[in-house]
Amino acid sequence: MNPPTHRRSARRTIAPGVVATALLIAGCSSDGDSQSDPSQPGTAPAPTSATSQPGSVPTSPETSAPGDVEPAVTGNECPSVVDASSADFYPIQPSFSAGYTAAGQKLNSATADWAYVVNGDFPYSNWMAWYLYDTNGVPIYKVSDQDIIADEGSTNPFVDGNPVLAPERSYTLYFLPSTTPSSVVSDMQAAGKNVALLPAQGDTPGVSIVSRSYWSFANDGLGEYDRFGYAGPTDTPYPVITAFLTDPSTGELTSTPVDDCGSQSQLPEKLWYNRQTNQPIVTFENANAPSKDDITDLPKWLMQTGSFSGAMGKEFPPSPVLNEV
Repeated sequence: MNPPTHRRSARRTIAPGVVATALLIAGCSSDGDSQSDPSQPGTAPAPTSATSQPGSVPTSPETSAPGDVEPAVTGNECPSVVDASSADFYPIQPSFSAGYTAAGQKLNSATADWAYVVNGDFPYSNWMAWYLYDTNGVPIYKVSDQDIIADEGSTNPFVDGNPVLAPERSYTLYFLPSTTPSSVVSDMQAAGKNVALLPAQGDTPGVSIVSRSYWSFANDGLGEYDRFGYAGPTDTPYPVITAFLTDPSTGELTSTPVDDCGSQSQLPEKLWYNRQTNQPIVTFENANAPSKDDITDLPKWLMQTGSFSGAMGKEFPPSPVLNEV
């Protein structure tokens, strides 16, 4: 039977053991071979650089002197990690039917007026969502696929009745400082923008901006997409997060990019995903299982293995549709 070409309501469940509070990743090994795969799909064709307009994806290459080692991201593009786990350790159990991306940014006086803008294409998958977590992995915000407003001229393929293979499928999310006036938020929402507020400075040292995508269309014979539903015949890239300044007097988002988003990242630099090389793709494959002593302080073990913090909070799975379960 051929898969349907238009979205219809479907049962959405989650594996019982999945810890969904943050991206669950382990650090690269010394040679890095087990953590990334240069042939792994999902890379964008353009190198990274700062962008000067909120909602636009970086496209211009950076120049460097011969012999310089470029960081994975520069300017106002924020570091992120890409997780396609092929191994897990209890209680760290990412779903092997899903892919995860995450950025971890500090919340302090230097970032008090920073806003984060997510640019992405809806993946070719059966379910996706974006989340905010505090540094302890406590969920703060969630927006599911069908609730995301597509960019003008694009289609949200997760909305019932919409074509699931719609070629124009971009969206933009705006995460603004907690101090943003409600009038600014309501005006942006009235203009059809997806807006949410970051945690307040002082409530948590940082914020995790996490995406999850489940059950790629590759499982339905609709193309060689990766486990996220990216790459494939449409060459769909992973989402990009950039940082812009807000106006200190009005709280409105400006077009002024921050100078160096990476300087306020909570992620180990060796894990920063590079869109040019499509590396590293984190897999957990070479991470040593935690010892009994490690289990007593698992967040410390995660950081020592190069892992992203926030894996110990309570679960925050998709909300089931009661009449469809």
